[in-house]
Amino acid sequence: MVLAIVLLNWEQAYQALETIKRLSYWKRLNPLIIVVDNGSSDTYRSLLQNASYGHHLILNSYNRGFAGGNNDGISLAITKGSSKILLLNIDADVTEECVVHLISCMEKKPELGVIGPLLEVEGKIFAGGRDIGLYSDTQVIFNRNKQVSKILPVDYVPGTVFLARTEVFKDTGLLAEDYFFSGEIADFCHKIKKGGYICAICTKCTAIHKTEKSFLRKTLYPYYSLRNRFLYVQRNARYFSALLTGKWVISGMVYSAFAYLRGDRPLSRSLRLAVKDGLTGRFGDQHQRFLAKICEDYSEMK
Repeated sequence: MVLAIVLLNWEQAYQALETIKRLSYWKRLNPLIIVVDNGSSDTYRSLLQNASYGHHLILNSYNRGFAGGNNDGISLAITKGSSKILLLNIDADVTEECVVHLISCMEKKPELGVIGPLLEVEGKIFAGGRDIGLYSDTQVIFNRNKQVSKILPVDYVPGTVFLARTEVFKDTGLLAEDYFFSGEIADFCHKIKKGGYICAICTKCTAIHKTEKSFLRKTLYPYYSLRNRFLYVQRNARYFSALLTGKWVISGMVYSAFAYLRGDRPLSRSLRLAVKDGLTGRFGDQHQRFLAKICEDYSEMK
């Protein structure tokens, strides 16, 4: 088995099934499709269990986060003998031709540990990401009019469409689960680069990422994104850890103040909480605690 595709689902079974359906039409690759349900409600789990498409289904009893859920799929792919593993968001649209192209690039360059395509998000094209310990906006805007190499080295390949050699996971280990959501891919790429691998974007193919502006996206994502920068800095910034920790404290509090002045108290609270948890080392799953505190803001605003 050359390719395994890991799809992570949480309360979006209809979207997951649409993705599985598209993958089932592929002709050249015939991938092993692994769906990991991260503790969804019974209704959504039943939909995945009763689907007629050919896929392996892992049912987690609780939400293990992006890293934990994907690690379950990666582990199964390794035991099934897959030589390459594609982590694919269910809200991403990638063609078989694009993935064939990524695999071809990887096979021609043995030093390539991870590769992904360009990503189109809301009409903009991005080419990978920059160091999350240094930058707030890590997405790199791609200019199609500029001459660039077909293989573009980057600090990290987004987990949206993330093709890795199986041997990279064997050499480096799986994704760090204490990030829970956001930052684990950047951390993984940092580690494998230290081991001699290259992380790159193929500029000759593009996938589409269809993001939604949900409540969780506007509050929960900023919380984990900021909080996990403290964890990333602690692990990967060695000589500049204190300096960068100070940077994220100041940035977090400034952005929190701006959000408060705009009347967005939930976002303001989420950023303050991210700074507090980052400084005190409160990592891992904070979903329930976070939602309880944010709901307090909504109750006070009514």
